[in-house]
Amino acid sequence: MPRMLSEEGYQENNRKVLALPPIFYSYFQLWAAGTFTGDNGTDPFAGESIVDAVDRIAMEACIGGGFYPGIEVPRFVRDKNVWVEPFRLDPGIPAGAVTEGLAVPWQADFSDCQWEGVSVNDPNGHAWWPAQRPDHVFASAADAVANKRSDWDRGAEGHQGMIDNFAGLGIVRKQADNKLIETERVLP
Repeated sequence: MPRMLSEEGYQENNRKVLALPPIFYSYFQLWAAGTFTGDNGTDPFAGESIVDAVDRIAMEACIGGGFYPGIEVPRFVRDKNVWVEPFRLDPGIPAGAVTEGLAVPWQADFSDCQWEGVSVNDPNGHAWWPAQRPDHVFASAADAVANKRSDWDRGAEGHQGMIDNFAGLGIVRKQADNKLIETERVLP
């Protein structure tokens, strides 16, 4: 898990990092001790219902911290009383409660959530949020050969720029030579 600031660390500027939950530490301890089921080459999702698959696929891309504002889920999901069983919210939750703590418009949070990296002033570095989008791209095959990266959001910087120009940003695609190159960009 990359080192990143927790919600409190970011909002209060106290550098507190998001901790790996204790359950994950126990999984790693079991794995390190050789206590696990070797299932390489098998399909762990064989027989999974389409409903469970849709839930799992959506949640696999989530980061796991309750951030505010957020692009995935609001902080209220940390309250165990809103759940009736794993992955099932209480159907009595009022309409709008699930999305009220999310960034609106979503492009605003999408703009802010990027790698902050290591700098002279912050030698340990941190990633406020592992990017749900590219931060730096090769704009051409020649750039890939020269290892010259460009900001992916160039021309759409900031909240309003992301809102107004999102459709003009490029898509990163793997080319025949396995290089990842930005394509389909409309913005200059």
